[in-house]
Amino acid sequence: QEASKAPLLEEGQANKLLSDSIAAFKKMVDSSPCKVVVHKSTSYCDAERLGFENALRDIPQFGLATIGRRGIFFMRPGRKPVLRGTAIPFDEKLGLVFTSGYVPFLRGYSGNRMPQPLEIIENWGSISFQQAARDLIRLTKLNLNSCEFAADLPITLSHCQEIGDVLQALGRTEPATDDRYYL
Repeated sequence: QEASKAPLLEEGQANKLLSDSIAAFKKMVDSSPCKVVVHKSTSYCDAERLGFENALRDIPQFGLATIGRRGIFFMRPGRKPVLRGTAIPFDEKLGLVFTSGYVPFLRGYSGNRMPQPLEIIENWGSISFQQAARDLIRLTKLNLNSCEFAADLPITLSHCQEIGDVLQALGRTEPATDDRYYL
């Protein structure tokens, strides 16, 4: 019932959105990306998936991942929380990833609650669970607006609502490729 409230793209909209993003990347870097992964917090409908996959047909590695939480907790022996970076595969494509937890280098855990893992619920494309898990861990360290060692959510999902609010306030219908609007 909650998923029905989520905005879904038509095949053409999904294709245009991702094709435009890839074209902007090519223009800035003068090269095609070797890997593209799209993160969502809601499931992909068939039309969205077809549109994204069509836009990614020339990309060697790609993934369309749905990231969420199920309320699962794990504990390890002793008094320390689960290690940040712990990945628990369910199969080749799906599983749990602890983006927060005990960090041996820092000798601590900065949270005040038991770490809760992110779950890779859907993973379409050529990216394995292990690759997706490593990407999620890396993407939690990219928030330039925070002094935190790592965030709980990857940067691809952590500021979606705020970016939408900025675009709406600016009266824009197309996202800006210049990142100064978002930092």
